[in-house]
Amino acid sequence: WAVQASAEVAGTPRQRTAPDIIWTCNQHIVLQTFWQLGIIVPWIDTPGLAFWSGVMHAPPPATGLPSMVVLRSAFWRLPAGAVLQSLLVQALGLSLGSETKVAEVRWMDSFPRGSMEAESYRTSWLSWQDFAAHTAALYMPSELYQIRFRDMYAMGMPILAPAASWTQRMLLE
Repeated sequence: WAVQASAEVAGTPRQRTAPDIIWTCNQHIVLQTFWQLGIIVPWIDTPGLAFWSGVMHAPPPATGLPSMVVLRSAFWRLPAGAVLQSLLVQALGLSLGSETKVAEVRWMDSFPRGSMEAESYRTSWLSWQDFAAHTAALYMPSELYQIRFRDMYAMGMPILAPAASWTQRMLLE
């Protein structure tokens, strides 16, 4: 490629034997390449890392409480996230003194919540098998391009997520 690049810079035509093939799995690269260079690069979506692990959704038995894993999101640090978290705790009977617990909930610690060395952050990581053992996942997108959704989707896990209009509304507050 160095010989090819220097030949093009020097203005000498090169012999093309095959077309250049390029694609990306990152939407932001597609947009940036188009905006800066006017070149359209194909975007090929990947199924997420969980797909390659071979792990599939294996919910708990119907005799026990359903369980939900709340995926990491900066949303939970916003005022709207704190309010929704409080509502979920009350609605699912997770608060102290509640007599009717409706579900087990595993809250993943949020990325922007301090040091990555914190004990709560280190212990909040789950294996693909641990994720797949939950009844469903709650996904609150804090940006447009995140791989967590595709990981849960690849395992066949039911995903609870707000509609696009609610997501936009929550992120604007």
